[in-house]
Amino acid sequence: MANVLYLVFYVGLYVCLSAAQGPSVITPYGEIHGVYGQVMYKDPAMITVHRYLGIPFAKPPVGDLRFRKPEPLTMLKTPYNASAFGKACPQLGYSSPPLSQPIQSQSEDCLFLNVVVPDRSPAPDKAHAVMVFFYGGGFTTGSSTTYDAQFLAAYGNIITVTANYRVGPFGFMSTEDVNCPGNFGLWDQRLALQWVYSNIASFGGDPGRVTIFGSSAGAVGCNVQAMYPPNQGLFKNVITQSGTLSNISPIPNARKYALKLAYELGCTTNNTLEAVECLRNVSWKDLNDALLLLGKTDAAFTRFAPAVDGELVKIQPLQLLKLYKDKNMAEVEFFRSLNYMNGVNQFDGAFMYNLYKNPAAENLADLSNLFSNIGVSPTQKALKAAVIHEYENWNRPFNKEEIPLQAVKIFGDSAFGGPAINALLMHEAGPANSYAYRFMPKPSVNTMNTPDWVPGSNHLDELRFMFAWGALLRQPWEEQMSTQMVTYWSNFAKTGNPNTPAIPSVTWPVYNKVNMTYIDLDKDAITAKHYLLAKEHHFWNDVFGSFSMETTDSTKCEGPIVAAASLMTSFVSNMVAWFLMLFAVFLF
Repeated sequence: MANVLYLVFYVGLYVCLSAAQGPSVITPYGEIHGVYGQVMYKDPAMITVHRYLGIPFAKPPVGDLRFRKPEPLTMLKTPYNASAFGKACPQLGYSSPPLSQPIQSQSEDCLFLNVVVPDRSPAPDKAHAVMVFFYGGGFTTGSSTTYDAQFLAAYGNIITVTANYRVGPFGFMSTEDVNCPGNFGLWDQRLALQWVYSNIASFGGDPGRVTIFGSSAGAVGCNVQAMYPPNQGLFKNVITQSGTLSNISPIPNARKYALKLAYELGCTTNNTLEAVECLRNVSWKDLNDALLLLGKTDAAFTRFAPAVDGELVKIQPLQLLKLYKDKNMAEVEFFRSLNYMNGVNQFDGAFMYNLYKNPAAENLADLSNLFSNIGVSPTQKALKAAVIHEYENWNRPFNKEEIPLQAVKIFGDSAFGGPAINALLMHEAGPANSYAYRFMPKPSVNTMNTPDWVPGSNHLDELRFMFAWGALLRQPWEEQMSTQMVTYWSNFAKTGNPNTPAIPSVTWPVYNKVNMTYIDLDKDAITAKHYLLAKEHHFWNDVFGSFSMETTDSTKCEGPIVAAASLMTSFVSNMVAWFLMLFAVFLF
């Protein structure tokens, strides 16, 4: 790539310059003072960015505002000193990638966002394109402070925004009625997007060229926002990385768990209004401690997900897989009006392997946890046999060393690969372009705990390249991959096309259902290919889904595709719940 800036990666990627006269902007709701930052390169030596950190975009969601939609701020106390990150939202004590360090500074007053502006001309445009990032963490953990956006802003020459949103019970507890419908964290995301639309021009940004992107649960949140028609105008492009709408599995009997939590905290009532009002008076630390204690005996207490609230999420997401094919839906039409980029990592399922491994396993069938959500009826036994038949390595069928990677593939294809293709097929029929990728390489340091035998990228590994987590990118190929990915992503933010204005090394083809075209992002080469996960998608949606399911009434009437997806999504949810419970027990 001509005139490419190659990074110098080492501890201390950037130097913050807290000069007395930092950058400042005048916004519709007040004057904001920031700080300078510098991102170091080989050529030129460094690029300056303007960093505005810890800007509140909502009233603190405390007291009577707990378990409610966020309320916007109308005016800042100015001049506002935006020189340090705001606190993370309360979480259940889990460590946060990429450095697996506990998030120490937490507060319910946590609805802050950060704006990083490159000190470079947006030419030939009059204003910078904007990228807004939402973190993952299973809707239970995460913080914008983890994702320093200086490199992405400087190298991509775009304004980058990272925003906090509420997680765990404060973001997603639901009583399944109007008293606590849930999805507060998703409403936080939407309010952050409204703030960006109203204020980003003051920072030199173009409110008409906003792209939202996220990984894992953050990607799911982006997909929800992209299927909420009232968001029209807030953004034009969407990027979902290892997460889509069909990864949502609303918590069954969420009301029961909310009332049980309230009972444990002295709110002894079966009236949801009274229980929620009582819980608003409990300290957030006591509430989280009670959840962790309950989670030791029932993991469902520490599992949170978007709910079907009748407003932001109107119907069970898996039902969309059937309904959108039979009738026009406003949610799908809005989604199709947006340019869309979607992809997965090669071994997205590796982060869960320690939960279903069995050193004594002689074959895949011995991994009982992997198939725990498939029952024992004749039909369900046939389902299990079909999965084993599909994923057995028949070139070496009696080699126990093959079992771990086969299990990782089962989990990754069912939880991430299949849903990714469903989202692409839903989108590609519309007027906007779809782009698909698969991120392949094993980095020098994985983002999450990863067995040594996994030969490629695990869940979230692509993020260290997007955000250039300095010392964790140790090889020359990693530096080059980082610059190439940021070129694609920032191009997409500027034009809706990853191939322009900067010319990448390989042209990224538009995805279509006939050829299923995509690019492989790999260590040795970036390659345009066809039929992304076609075999895997066919198995989970057509072969596995063709069985007459003996699960729930809803799956019986929804058809084979949704039935298969429902079964596997339920399985994935249970696995994540076990993971969270075990992690909580370990930490406490």
